[in-house]
Amino acid sequence: MRNKKLKKDIIDFLTVLSMAFGLLFLSMWVVYYIVSNYVDVDSIFGGKIGKNKIYILRGVNNEKYMPYLQQYLKKDYIVVPITIDKLSKKTSGLLLLIDVKYIDDERREKIINFVKNGGSLIFNYSDTQLIKTITKLEQKDILLKGMYEAQTPLLSAFKIDKEKIKLYDNIYLYNKPALLDFTKDHNSYGVMWEGNYGKGSWLYFSFPFSVMQDNHFVFVDNRLQKEKKKDIGLLHSMIDFMYYGYKVVKYPYVDTDKMVLIDEYMDYKYNDNFMKYIEKNNLKATIFINPNIVKKPILANPKNIEIASMSGKDKWKLAKHTTQEIVGYSNESVSKPDIKKLYNEYGFKYILSKFPSSGIYFNDFVVLSHNGFNDISLNDDVEEIKKNIDFYSRYRIYTFTIHSYILGEKDNFKILSNILDKLKKYPIFTAKEIAERYKDTQKISMSAMLTPASLAIRIVNDTLKEMHNVTFRVYSKYKFDKIESNFLNIHAYIIKETPEYIDVRVEKMNRNVEFYLRFK
Repeated sequence: MRNKKLKKDIIDFLTVLSMAFGLLFLSMWVVYYIVSNYVDVDSIFGGKIGKNKIYILRGVNNEKYMPYLQQYLKKDYIVVPITIDKLSKKTSGLLLLIDVKYIDDERREKIINFVKNGGSLIFNYSDTQLIKTITKLEQKDILLKGMYEAQTPLLSAFKIDKEKIKLYDNIYLYNKPALLDFTKDHNSYGVMWEGNYGKGSWLYFSFPFSVMQDNHFVFVDNRLQKEKKKDIGLLHSMIDFMYYGYKVVKYPYVDTDKMVLIDEYMDYKYNDNFMKYIEKNNLKATIFINPNIVKKPILANPKNIEIASMSGKDKWKLAKHTTQEIVGYSNESVSKPDIKKLYNEYGFKYILSKFPSSGIYFNDFVVLSHNGFNDISLNDDVEEIKKNIDFYSRYRIYTFTIHSYILGEKDNFKILSNILDKLKKYPIFTAKEIAERYKDTQKISMSAMLTPASLAIRIVNDTLKEMHNVTFRVYSKYKFDKIESNFLNIHAYIIKETPEYIDVRVEKMNRNVEFYLRFK
């Protein structure tokens, strides 16, 4: 009798327990359904529950990219599929729309309203009407499929330098300066833009997503430094930029984004005709001289002419004939110079070489790269040289190099004069000045942080000297009204303003400064 009662009690207990679990499961499912379909969790918690969310639109064949994106972005972001109806109720968040060449009218309208009401959109290779409405870009030509190099202008929000890519399809070209260019044969073709639409922001790139997957674009700044720095992919940088809504970019040479170096190699016979020409026309140039050809004092105005050496071990011979301190080295016949020896034994502070990009190799030794036109002759097309100048100066220091024996040929000074007239519109510096500016820029760091009423900017000056006219660009979906600072005697002002960015200049700074770009 007792056993039967115990058995009945156990069955009753298990029945009640199973009913309780059933009710709990049903309650959890109801809560999940209500929250996922009717509650905008991102709006309540600011989109930051754990990792930041990136939305992928359902129903447009974009879910196939989720495994790649989840792996690629897993450190900082979570990729979440979303229906068009749920997206239409949001006023914030970031939607990634990949290779959708046609969208039906209903989806297109809801995506447009999502951005207009405050959302952010990264899209590409996309629906013509969507591009036209949100970006206002106008097609101007077609870029044919083929091999190109991807690179960014010096003041772009991103940094890519000569990354080889293969374009498998023709793409449209548009009528606006770009953040990223495909280049070929000294021609540039814009392929990425950003801007604002309504309360939201957008970033559009005109090439297929497979190009980005195949090439794995990465940052290459400071690649000559001894310590190996972690590469950051372009896609991740694009998402960071759009998610946080701003990017601060230093001017690459303190206060200018254009820089020209005129240099001469005097290796066989000493001839000061070019130096006299530079001084007469109030230009600047660096003259690299073989010390063994100099037999008399070098009379050169240091305001216009920098004397530098083509030899390390014979540098002392050159030093005997000039009052200038010789800190620069270059020798085109040496393919792999011993940089440590040049710095430690011979006391050079920079080298102008065939390295692929400029950088600080170690300590304060600066590597400057040759980029541009090497030598002139009677057969050169001057207009082609001018086109070459416009191309190179967009992406890096432009170096215009000649050899002294060339200037002995008939009429070459006339050709040279025609080219130098073109160069006069750019800031011209000696190699020593460029090395100093490059080094100073590397020792100035910038950071930014959003506050409820402003974008707070902090600049750290580790140059150990007073810096003037430090300039930077702010790409932002926010609009700014004025600049304020709690520091006395800090004068910062906006020198240029466009719908996409503002350029800000700080007149003078010693150590560190902080100020606020107040929202309108």
